[in-house]
Amino acid sequence: MLTTIVVNAESERPRLASVSEIDMRNHLLVLDDLRAASDYETAVQALLHKAQNDKLDFTSYPAWRLYAQSLPSGSAGHLTFMAAFSYSHVLADGTSGLIFHRTLLDTLQRRDRTSFDDDATFKTPTYARPLAPALNRAADFPISSSFLIPPFVNEFFPRWLVRRLGMDFEDKEVWIGAAARPPLPAAGELLPTSLLFKQVPQSDIQRVLVVCRKFRVRLTGLLAVLIAQSLRKALQARGQEYMKFNAMLPIDLRRCMPGHGDVMANYPSGIEEKIVINEASTEAMNEDDWAIARRITEKLASKSATRKDQLMSLLKYISNFREWIIKEATKPSDKSFELSNIGVFDPTMTERSAAPKQDDSAMSSWQVQDVVFSQSALATGATLHVNVGSAMNGPLSITMTWWPGMLGVQDEEVFVGEVLGDVVLRLESIK
Repeated sequence: MLTTIVVNAESERPRLASVSEIDMRNHLLVLDDLRAASDYETAVQALLHKAQNDKLDFTSYPAWRLYAQSLPSGSAGHLTFMAAFSYSHVLADGTSGLIFHRTLLDTLQRRDRTSFDDDATFKTPTYARPLAPALNRAADFPISSSFLIPPFVNEFFPRWLVRRLGMDFEDKEVWIGAAARPPLPAAGELLPTSLLFKQVPQSDIQRVLVVCRKFRVRLTGLLAVLIAQSLRKALQARGQEYMKFNAMLPIDLRRCMPGHGDVMANYPSGIEEKIVINEASTEAMNEDDWAIARRITEKLASKSATRKDQLMSLLKYISNFREWIIKEATKPSDKSFELSNIGVFDPTMTERSAAPKQDDSAMSSWQVQDVVFSQSALATGATLHVNVGSAMNGPLSITMTWWPGMLGVQDEEVFVGEVLGDVVLRLESIK
């Protein structure tokens, strides 16, 4: 993936190719110190904003960049810095970011045994792993007729016939933000991304996980409900009454694809879930709220364990992908939010094995203290993107991103700030 470019990207038949050499001046950007930042969250948010609004040219050189930015010295004068790996979702998914950072950490730990020089350009190593196969070639993904027919009918049949067949699933009571997407940027321009970022202390998350286990709920299921509750509250404050929210919840298909666990690739799928907030819902989670979170948890577990009837497998039926993407980018969103949770970055675990590393580098002074995951605004995506991740024994990082003009409110940044802040408060109040 790190050596791959897209050839004929603007055509109906783009293809992937590998470059013969890498020029690190295109891929490594060392930024000025952030010593003037008022706090850590502000520093992280500034770096994320820089990386996600910095265009990657995936036709001239591989579409990834590593941003490095030093922070004030940590305890005992140790060097502390942020390393942000920015890459194109065309080639890789969220799990790929974890794989990259785990490899980066492993390389730093072995730096005394790694040769290097000052030349910014080097030939692609002969031992470089080839690009992973596309999803539909990596494994078999069977599709049942009951799963295929509804989206096929909604995509290709006229609306009156869809309604007559009883397959019109559009619910006008669901919040989807603005009635129309903003205009697409000019050709060659980057879709802008707005974002906000907060963290929840690890001690609070550990307490929340104990409560979740009592209700047989995983953190992603809980967060989906809390986000819907917080959206409803912020919308109510602006005179908008919504109790229904469509959520897209991505999953990592590597779990049901043997032999692909340590591969940087694009292997996501997901489930769609309509969350209906009870009118009597309060600041605290009630039995109905926990039941919704448990239902989402069970669906995610079930869908992650099978290759049958996966949403991503429907893409193979699209004859002109570029045309379809452009059409989707001009239609209103039908998803209130997407919640992506990449889980916990555990540096003691290898990608190839579930066993802890047995290596003298285990005591290395190189450590990953914090992990942040953030997805850029997507022209065909949900109204709001919520991205979650953490390091082992670190705080939970929550990032919210959106395409400016998507939210259907005048004060978008204030609105998202209220939603994000309320989600954090609700997490911290669970006991």
